[in-house]
Amino acid sequence: MKHSIIKVICLLSFMASYLMGFSQNIVIVSGTDYVTKITKEELKQLYEGDLSKINNQSVSFLDHERNMPIYIDFIKQYFNMTEDEMKQFWVDKKLESGKRAPKFLPEGFLPKALISIKGSVSYYYENEIPDGVHKVEVTN
Repeated sequence: MKHSIIKVICLLSFMASYLMGFSQNIVIVSGTDYVTKITKEELKQLYEGDLSKINNQSVSFLDHERNMPIYIDFIKQYFNMTEDEMKQFWVDKKLESGKRAPKFLPEGFLPKALISIKGSVSYYYENEIPDGVHKVEVTN
């Protein structure tokens, strides 16, 4: 029940932002201090499962639930894709290489996972970064 309420609140927030023409900035975050900077290409490779180490340390991508406004904003901002285009991308990727989309975690667990899973990376709205995680600089 609580999870459904959170989804409805997020959806309403997204709809209000969309109707007002306002788009929130998505930032990349990590709970690990060795992931402080990542290039756009490394982020893409990490998300697509083609990169597993940064600074000789294991890294993994933790995703938000699909269909959530933050997920839709993330793929638009960093991949310039719609939700349907990203779904098709993963269908093609699975057929070509057997790779699947990053595992997603329920919103309530994601901040704890970022802190406890060494080398984990994800994304948040810039004004909603959880305690215990830090913003990762994304460079060209």
